[in-house]
Amino acid sequence: MPSTEEDAKAQVHKFCMTLMRNDSAGLLNLFGKDALLFWGPYSFRGEDIKRWASELREMFPVLFIKEKSLEVKGNQVRHEFLIESVTKDGQRAWLPCIGTYVLSEGRIQSLTIELLHGWLAVKKEDLERVRPPPSTS
Repeated sequence: MPSTEEDAKAQVHKFCMTLMRNDSAGLLNLFGKDALLFWGPYSFRGEDIKRWASELREMFPVLFIKEKSLEVKGNQVRHEFLIESVTKDGQRAWLPCIGTYVLSEGRIQSLTIELLHGWLAVKKEDLERVRPPPSTS
């Protein structure tokens, strides 16, 4: 367990910064040996966490994490955050998430990321193409 609440918060912030920098090797170093990461319905263990980060960055080549709240209770941290991104086809996207971290010996032993409902930016041109169906009267 982290020695202080500040250590726990620092570990969460390191995770976010490493993910935003697209440093998959550094990201893996934040996790314990047999750590698990749950992303929605999917789970990743060990080296597969690097694959998760790589695939996430493939979908969202530009990625920022904005913190909404961070609570520490013992060795667990609840982190509410928003992923702001630009997709590979140039659309802006927002994905709210809740991360639950279990920390031990200064490393993440498990991380469960609950995906909430996200959204994509809509361009004015896209909206202007939407037309009501022709009237039948």
